[in-house]
Amino acid sequence: MLARRSRCRLRSPAPHRPVTQQTARPEEPAPLPLFEDPETRAFYESLPDLRAMVPAVLLGAAEPPAPAPGAPDAAADASAAAAAGGGSAATGGGGGGGSRVAALEPLLARLPLCFTRTACDEVAVEFCFANAASKAGRKRLVRALTELPPRSGLQLLPFYARVAAALATVFPDVAQGVLASLEEECAALAAKRDVTGATTEARLRNAHYLAELVKFNLAPPGTVFCLLKSLLDDFAGGNVDAACALVESAGRVLALRPETRSRCVSGMFCAPLAGRCRAPRP
Repeated sequence: MLARRSRCRLRSPAPHRPVTQQTARPEEPAPLPLFEDPETRAFYESLPDLRAMVPAVLLGAAEPPAPAPGAPDAAADASAAAAAGGGSAATGGGGGGGSRVAALEPLLARLPLCFTRTACDEVAVEFCFANAASKAGRKRLVRALTELPPRSGLQLLPFYARVAAALATVFPDVAQGVLASLEEECAALAAKRDVTGATTEARLRNAHYLAELVKFNLAPPGTVFCLLKSLLDDFAGGNVDAACALVESAGRVLALRPETRSRCVSGMFCAPLAGRCRAPRP
């Protein structure tokens, strides 16, 4: 009897105990930085504070103080002085606008030498002191920022875009003028059916320049997406190089920014590109 009882005790199953398993949640990867290194980030995001470095009067942000009651009218005195010296001003070359633009030429001649962040900021500050109040001077600057030298043109694009971005904080028409000029050039190049590749350099320069403006938040992302779509619709010749340059320059920024990330990862551009790469047209 004792042996049977001992066998029954040995054969009886152990009481069931719930086993709690702690499943570790996979850690989410840290978001990638918008730029590759801190130096590149400082180049595109740390712009000079021109309002703190340049007097507000030169930037057109401050109005002249109103004259005190009983004080002589300074505006009337200035107009009288201008009337008295009108003859000499007329013989001197048609007013001060032309002389201001002419005085701006030595500063614009330094643009092709701007290969550092410090040089770009110095040009922006000196422009504010030299010719900020002149609308003609700003138009001349826009023309200089879009007329790149034939050699080392692509290397200058980030620095030219930084000059435009620095001045855009106080003069938005500078960045708007550069963007409008690039959009006009893009439309003109898209209308040309270039088979020989004569406009490839211009297409590359235009795509790289627009990408640099996107990095400085000077160009809306929709402009780049529309340009990329037009290049993919006619994926041949110089458009192949331009599309690759556009993705190479601005693809990382567009893919990591929250407002454009979903559009980049949706595949609306990757799928057409993959299909055209399999059977490119001559």
